Amino acid sequence: MQDNLSQAFPSGPHAARAGSTQSGIRVRSFLRVAAVVILLAAVAFLLIIHRFLAVSRPTGEGILVVEAWIPSEALPQAAQIFQSGSYRYLVVVGSQISTCDHSPNYADLAAESLAKLVPAKNKIVRIAMPYQPANHTFATANGFKRWFLISDAGACCIDVYTVGVHARKSWITFESVLGSNYRVGVIAGPETSYNPKYWLVSRRGLWIVARNLAGYLYTKYEIAAQAAPS
Repeated sequence: MQDNLSQAFPSGPHAARAGSTQSGIRVRSFLRVAAVVILLAAVAFLLIIHRFLAVSRPTGEGILVVEAWIPSEALPQAAQIFQSGSYRYLVVVGSQISTCDHSPNYADLAAESLAKLVPAKNKIVRIAMPYQPANHTFATANGFKRWFLISDAGACCIDVYTVGVHARKSWITFESVLGSNYRVGVIAGPETSYNPKYWLVSRRGLWIVARNLAGYLYTKYEIAAQAAPS
């Protein structure tokens, strides 16, 4: 009778080894499942991150704001959007390219190019700012806000025109700076330095996406920190 019980319910070193083996199997199974979940999450992230950052959600009316630093190849689309939408002004905002006194200004260069593409030149407004060593997007949004508050534009809506994966950062920055009294949209113009379809196999594409993702996350943090009660 005792031998039968010992076989049914083993104890001592044999039982410990059996329990340890079963525990090891469970741990390995859990690690395999966790690895698969992490792999699938990473693949999903890589598939959607470019589309998430290069967002286009225009209001289609009010004021079209162009970030003047964008490549000149993207400006014709900005002109086309302005003429096809219900916009009152085309506002070009930019800073000096360098700290030199005679350094060109992105706003002047972009406005000159747009003036050749837009018949209604009196609708083009250029906002030229000094050189900005950091926080260019916040500086652009604040430069536009200063002009907007003293102008008689009287628009309820603003669309920000930028390029590619910089769009999400520009969108949340202008929304934060302008506040909830205005509808803010965004338009991601064409990316010219790499093919967005193949950004994962492009060194340039990987760098630009990673840099703009970091910039977006840092901007989200800054906005949240400013909104937090002191």
